[in-house]
Amino acid sequence: MRGLPVDIDVHAIPENPEKGEPEHTHYDFRFIFQILRSTGPGTVDLRLDEVTDHRWIPVSDLGGLTGARISAVLAG
Repeated sequence: MRGLPVDIDVHAIPENPEKGEPEHTHYDFRFIFQILRSTGPGTVDLRLDEVTDHRWIPVSDLGGLTGARISAVLAG
């Protein structure tokens, strides 16, 4: 299962005249990856026009089907 998405979400995005975007279908592919850091917290560069929130959370705090899939992949 490594290298494959752990979750795929498909949802409709309404028209956005400000961006010149018609209504369309949006696909979210969620992958697991490991970040190695030498000291301190990691950093994330965000596209602030697309992201309204982000945070680091422990895998043990993930719930639902996505949390179960991630736990299974990490367990080997």
